[in-house]
Amino acid sequence: ERRFEDSGCHGTTPRSDQPAPILPTRFSREANKYDTLGLEAAYLATGQARRAEAIRQAIANWRQFRPGSYDAGKGIQLGALVCLVDADDKQQQLFLGPGGGSMTLVSGAQIVQVISSEAPLGKALLGKCEGDAVSIEVAPVRRQFEVLRVN
Repeated sequence: ERRFEDSGCHGTTPRSDQPAPILPTRFSREANKYDTLGLEAAYLATGQARRAEAIRQAIANWRQFRPGSYDAGKGIQLGALVCLVDADDKQQQLFLGPGGGSMTLVSGAQIVQVISSEAPLGKALLGKCEGDAVSIEVAPVRRQFEVLRVN
């Protein structure tokens, strides 16, 4: 640490009964850098704790989840197995589940993508029926689908 020394620039000289102010040095700046790293670590730990809680909640939601049978009057709801076709006649199977459950399942030659009702496509599917058009925007491109079947 360096103590203030009067060079005549400030026009005042510290009184001898008062301690001189401490000016930053390269050593104190490094200490502040590490203090910032500690703060960043605290933010990271908080974010990880929130993510862990979200995972616990998603697991609890999936354990309690009981899909109902499809009701055409209500349209697509959680638990629906949906077959979509895009503009290129490519079909895909989707299972609409609660939040936190995005994965790909394989059953024989059948591939089923599990999506959340919180995902953009999941939100767009809610309430739709067979024959309805579904549209979502992915980056700058708008994708169009048709609902072929719902189980």
